[in-house]
Amino acid sequence: MKREPPLVKVLPRQPGTKECRYVHLLSGDAELSGFVESSEAKPQTKESANTISADGERITHLEEEIASLRKEVSDFHKEVSDLKQQFAQFKKQFE
Repeated sequence: MKREPPLVKVLPRQPGTKECRYVHLLSGDAELSGFVESSEAKPQTKESANTISADGERITHLEEEIASLRKEVSDFHKEVSDLKQQFAQFKKQFE
């Protein structure tokens, strides 16, 4: 960056990043329009609020479904354990 002409340029910081990002200038000056647009905070519109609300509902539904599946798996493990015990008892009758 300190040499003339510079070989790299510091990009504007993106939301959620800790470190600065760099772009090489080996093929000429880099166009920063895409980086600047994504780093600017966009105001939340009614449409994006609806999307966030729908995402929240979807996440809640998925969490409930996961809890239900975990319960089913737990119940299945209990049934398998019971079957193993019953089989062991059945097997002892013939020993």
